[in-house]
Amino acid sequence: YGRTPLHIAAKYGYVRVVEALLAAGAPLDVLDEKKETPLQKALVYLKAQLPDLPDPNDAYQLALIALLLAQRMPVSALTVLD
Repeated sequence: YGRTPLHIAAKYGYVRVVEALLAAGAPLDVLDEKKETPLQKALVYLKAQLPDLPDPNDAYQLALIALLLAQRMPVSALTVLD
């Protein structure tokens, strides 16, 4: 298990970094220390931060990252978070 640059970029909403990492072939199925994929990391962070985000663009950035990651993940790897 290990956090990758994609985990970090996805969590903090760095869309261009996520795009660059995906273009470079960053793996999507690596689990971090919490056993989360980069997609799960983005969704968990978005869910936790949504009520407190002062700027709607922050939510937009995180949602965009989730969509970018979800497009490339096999359906079997996508899970619904409670």
